Amino acid sequence: MFKTIFSFFLLLAVSAFPASAKPPLVVASIKPLQSLVAMVMEGVGSPYLLVRNNASPHDYVLRPSDASTLEKADLVFWIGPRLETALARPLKTLAARAEIVAFADVKTLIRLPLLTGDGINMHFWLDPENAILMVQKIADELTRLDPDNGERYRQNALGASASLRDLSAEISAILKPVSSQKFITFHNAYRYFEKRFSLTALASITINPQTSPGVRRIKQIQQLIASNNVGCVFSEPQFSPRLINAISQGSGVKIGILDPLGANLEPGAGLYFQLLRDMALAMADCLKG
Repeated sequence: MFKTIFSFFLLLAVSAFPASAKPPLVVASIKPLQSLVAMVMEGVGSPYLLVRNNASPHDYVLRPSDASTLEKADLVFWIGPRLETALARPLKTLAARAEIVAFADVKTLIRLPLLTGDGINMHFWLDPENAILMVQKIADELTRLDPDNGERYRQNALGASASLRDLSAEISAILKPVSSQKFITFHNAYRYFEKRFSLTALASITINPQTSPGVRRIKQIQQLIASNNVGCVFSEPQFSPRLINAISQGSGVKIGILDPLGANLEPGAGLYFQLLRDMALAMADCLKG
């Protein structure tokens, strides 16, 4: 439904403005971010995606085509080195001529602290309100770089923002019946989503998804499951399910899958809507009585 609404806004925007000069070469690091950029660039060009398929942004290895594109890029959007760790050096060396926008540095975003340790949780996009702010920032940066298409970028951003507000309302309705149900996630990626939709996350199995938890942490999680009526434990498609299966074995707790990056989704403007809707439906299905 919302892809249809968003497509309607984009059709209006595209038909209102004639084609302009050659568009800038824009690169986005991860699928959700590429999707937001694609919404704003609709009718002008398509942003290049770096981290593809089910690869992890923490340890992604650039392909030759990635390196070549970064060398020619005019504008790069990424979250920052605490999320896309493997991209920090290539962006500094290969994308030296490009304007680089790190959303970790955008102070207007809603920012939540990590549950343990210092710093900010980097998964900003999992709050649709942050997605709206990100779309506005993307439109501003594109307009500054490519003023000939500035009005198109602004109109696309307005249409995308309206569709994102509708998406947020839809997800609220999906999750309201299960908002009091307790669950455990694989790692602490979902705080923005949880806070926006008033969900009850009891714990995360690991702080760093690249590091397996120790025996002590596994026992702690098993005790939490046994003593707190946990409705579901969620794994992620980028990581092996063996750990989740071992932790939940014999407990009777249900296992679900949450995908914060859209690992198995087709890149493009519609991905963000499908990503958040799929997360909401996965939670509602696993947590319902």
